[in-house]
Amino acid sequence: MVVGVIGIGKIGLALINSFLRSLKKEEIIASDKSKERCRLAEELGISVYENNSHIAKKADIVWIAVKPQEAIDVLEEISPFITEKKIIVSVIAGLKISKIISVLKKNAKVIRVMPNLPLLVNEGAIAVCKGTEASEEDINQVVSLLSTMGKVIIVEENKMDAITGLSGSGPAYVSLFIEAMVEAGVRLGLKREDALILSAQTVMGTAKMVLLGKHPAILREEVTSPAGTTAEGMFVLERWGVRAAIMEAIYAAYEKSKRLGDEG
Repeated sequence: MVVGVIGIGKIGLALINSFLRSLKKEEIIASDKSKERCRLAEELGISVYENNSHIAKKADIVWIAVKPQEAIDVLEEISPFITEKKIIVSVIAGLKISKIISVLKKNAKVIRVMPNLPLLVNEGAIAVCKGTEASEEDINQVVSLLSTMGKVIIVEENKMDAITGLSGSGPAYVSLFIEAMVEAGVRLGLKREDALILSAQTVMGTAKMVLLGKHPAILREEVTSPAGTTAEGMFVLERWGVRAAIMEAIYAAYEKSKRLGDEG
């Protein structure tokens, strides 16, 4: 099996690094129009090309990790070389499977992936859905390749906009919360670097407890003692509508994702 990656940006490079854990170097090829990005991939020991068509010809699974505004041109470029045996995997935000198939002008086996930025440190939240031509075996093959990059779930495509708003945009929301915690720590006299470590570790540790089975509401109750310091802090968060603001932010991102998909 040969895996090809078109687009060697942050996500594309992360994919290549992940694939190197389970595949041989000669089983991975990549392409990008940027000579600098090609050089970064070459340093990993894989074959790199500036011609996207070469990837479409040689790869059994073609991963498309280009920017949304470049997607249509890339799909049109590789279309003549896509056969019914190849799997096309898109990590392009907002680009629907039906649109990909219409541009390719054939009933291709298309799988859509919605990752988020923490996949760069193998802690991604990754959603996967398949088109009608792709089989369960195809999607399981893709999930297996993604499994070293974080948690992977399989969904229907109509859930992808919700996932974009929740986990796709989620790192920005969590970063804002961490940033606010850090600034509060500094205001209270902590060194900035100490406040950053304490804040980030608190978020990471809490998330790990939740993933191990502790419901967030139960965890919150366990930390919140009657008439204690946490209770005072929680009262302020509720008074300022932080819970509702988070929910509204995710919904707004979902709506934006839907609009972008409709425009595409």
